Amino acid sequence: MTESDSFVEDQQIILSTLELLKTVPWENLSLISVAQAMRLSPLILYQRFMTKADLLKGILRYMDEKTLESYGEGDEGASPGDALFDLVMCRLESLEPHKDAIRSLSYGLWHTPCNALEAYPSALESLRWMLEVSHISTAGILGMIKLKGFAIVYTVIIKTWLEDTAGDLSKTMLTVDRLLKQVDPFLRGM
Repeated sequence: MTESDSFVEDQQIILSTLELLKTVPWENLSLISVAQAMRLSPLILYQRFMTKADLLKGILRYMDEKTLESYGEGDEGASPGDALFDLVMCRLESLEPHKDAIRSLSYGLWHTPCNALEAYPSALESLRWMLEVSHISTAGILGMIKLKGFAIVYTVIIKTWLEDTAGDLSKTMLTVDRLLKQVDPFLRGM
């Protein structure tokens, strides 16, 4: 199997998992149910994702890739705050087709501390990418403080997005704009 085949297989597993999450809560999802839904050998799934935490990392990576694909090179002249706004909105727009699955996953993580702890390191790395692409440094202790502050803001953004049923994301966009403007001096000034 080539690296390209592995990538396609990983993406198919992630998409199948997201499809399952529309009807099965994260805490009830098993790796075997994913394999069965795909008519995939448990061995193949095991070779790609040994644990649900690995599968969760794969989902986050898929979200990151969709975000970066949608964002492209961004606007070179944009301020870090504007770039971060654009990046967050690109992420939410590209994930809109998976909103029900992400709602199921998010609620599962929010309501089960063990699952949330599994997700935390991967989620932080995902947010680190968003800050770095926006030219906001996450280096050192100050960078870690910025990252954790952004994680709090991003949690509110995701909650708003999941509850936004308008279709045009206007409520979400207003929340993203308001929150990022509030934390912009913090993210840039440290």
